[in-house]
Amino acid sequence: MMQADHFDKEIYGRKAKCFGRNAALTVESTPLLVQGVAAGSTVNLELARRSGEGFDWKGKLVIQLSEDELAAFACVLLGYLPKFKFSRPGKGIEVERQPERIFIKGTAGAGLIYALPLPAGRVFAVSTLVIGQLQAHFDAADTQVVLASLRGAAGLLRTNT
Repeated sequence: MMQADHFDKEIYGRKAKCFGRNAALTVESTPLLVQGVAAGSTVNLELARRSGEGFDWKGKLVIQLSEDELAAFACVLLGYLPKFKFSRPGKGIEVERQPERIFIKGTAGAGLIYALPLPAGRVFAVSTLVIGQLQAHFDAADTQVVLASLRGAAGLLRTNT
């Protein structure tokens, strides 16, 4: 069960929300924090597991993407990379292209697993938000320059996936 496009404007900014059978994902535009100081634009990936009829947002897994990770995430969303993993001590999120979807899998602590597929419509919603954050972070008004830059970066990252 997936919800229609839903974007919120709040303190941090736009959000793309994705709901699966067992987990939900929020991709939220936010300032990139470097040692606690805003240093550009990025996104937070927030995963919550199903709890009854809703989702456990209080127990969510959150990873803020670095400048390099934001570009890698865009590369997977746009089909330039097959997969990428964002790792932090004790937790991580893997994003992988599969036939007709992107699969998101998060792990945290001892055995906590968050997993959901993103169909094409959700990939579009998340992609537009991520490309917008890349453009804001690098002050790049020309989307074609951003896309060409991502293709070039993906060529270098492919050897690491």
